Amino acid sequence: VVRQMLRGWPAERLIWWSCLPEHGPRFGQKVSKHYCAAIPPKLFPHRRLTRLKAKALALLWAPRATGHLSRALSTAEADAVWAIPHNWAILPLSGALSRSRTGTHVTVQDYVDVHGQQRKFGLTLCQRMAALADEIYFTATTRDATSHPMLDDLKLRTGAGGEQMLHAGVEDDDLSMLRTLRAEEHGEIRI
Repeated sequence: VVRQMLRGWPAERLIWWSCLPEHGPRFGQKVSKHYCAAIPPKLFPHRRLTRLKAKALALLWAPRATGHLSRALSTAEADAVWAIPHNWAILPLSGALSRSRTGTHVTVQDYVDVHGQQRKFGLTLCQRMAALADEIYFTATTRDATSHPMLDDLKLRTGAGGEQMLHAGVEDDDLSMLRTLRAEEHGEIRI
């Protein structure tokens, strides 16, 4: 979706901020600068001690990431910010965007309280992140989401209507990228 929306936009006019480092061509969008407030891998709540790690991220990493994003926004002097509030990006986005005077467009692609996140992050933190995501959506200058039911739900919950539904599709570039990938041979398949 990001590649489709930014297609044709001059890379020298794009600045990217994220909490996950981009390795390889996964993202595939050229930008002039990439700021990253990387989540320490050992603190990422995957399998073990997920609630403890989630609390540590919320208490220790998120305030630092908020400052990092605020400095990036100040340095960039952007004309507009496009925010996608997803999981751990929600906490720094909420803090930094509330202080920013730059117009913001928000795309909601998914909710934080799905995919077992409540079990991993804990109900209280998950509810807090969901409320912050709703606030980011409500205070945005413009907004969209990836389905009509999601737009309806967001309007019901926040009172702010989305201007459009964001369609995503497979493009020729996506298919050409698949042609360049080589299948790796493995001696065994481990499950």
